[in-house]
Amino acid sequence: MVKLVKVSLQDEQLNPLLNFILNSKVESLVLSQNGLTEISIDALLHFFEVNSCLKKVYLSTNNISTLKANTKAKINMLREKGINIYI
Repeated sequence: MVKLVKVSLQDEQLNPLLNFILNSKVESLVLSQNGLTEISIDALLHFFEVNSCLKKVYLSTNNISTLKANTKAKINMLREKGINIYI
């Protein structure tokens, strides 16, 4: 488990983090209470095309609006891949 809570993580910092855990056996990623937006959902979608070890992603208390139709669709795509995403 990688836990980065309240560290002011922004969207542009997410890709280097995902690259860092790419070949690891990390199963949970906790990124609660940061500054992530819907852009981070795109980064996660791309990440899950090449990595299947990560199973849970916690994104509560970020700047992600689940009311947007395209965000809901992307979250559903992640869930269809077997990823438990909590927003």
